[in-house]
Amino acid sequence: MGLNCNKLQLEFKELYGQSVNGYIRAVKMKKAKELLEESIMNLSQITHAIGIASPSYFRRLFKEFYQITPSEYRKRRDQKLKGKQHQYECH
Repeated sequence: MGLNCNKLQLEFKELYGQSVNGYIRAVKMKKAKELLEESIMNLSQITHAIGIASPSYFRRLFKEFYQITPSEYRKRRDQKLKGKQHQYECH
């Protein structure tokens, strides 16, 4: 029993609710978000780590997924961390 590429893609879309490419992009964006939260890697390093060649494409894709740029996302993370750190210092 063989599956051609089109049939396989249709089956994937029925099973996961999105195309193979859409699924892969979503996995990459989830990983990028984790790296922005948990690492000190810069945006170029993150772009490379998730397998995207262009930092500008990465920024655009991240903003499409999360309605915020990667730099803004990391800045918010840093502000939250500073707030928590200040909270611990005050107690």
